[in-house]
Amino acid sequence: MDSRDCSETAQPIAKFEFTPRAVDVVNRVYQDVQKRLVMVISSGCCDGTAPYLYSDYIPASGSKVVYEDDIVEVVVADNFVEWPNLVVQIDVDENPLSDSFSLESDYGYRFVIRYSGEGAFLPGN
Repeated sequence: MDSRDCSETAQPIAKFEFTPRAVDVVNRVYQDVQKRLVMVISSGCCDGTAPYLYSDYIPASGSKVVYEDDIVEVVVADNFVEWPNLVVQIDVDENPLSDSFSLESDYGYRFVIRYSGEGAFLPGN
């Protein structure tokens, strides 16, 4: 995985991008699990602002793929509002305060979403 713009490989419902730190964490998790990863961004109270990273995950019916490469696929819930001028930046925070089923928490990180651009909002609002 590299730090390219995620919207290159998907329908532009928004511009998705990874920070270099987030790319490093995804690559680190992949090095250890050696399985295809899926990052899920939903409209829930937790995974709308902090996506979950799973291995061998089968996305829900209707989910939209917004990025895909040999290591990771990023999917959003079917109710994610299309807003082409919105920038959805996937970043990481160190030392998460809570336990999580998301794979990066074992490494002391938590993926977070930072919204910017015209129409910045939380998904589903």
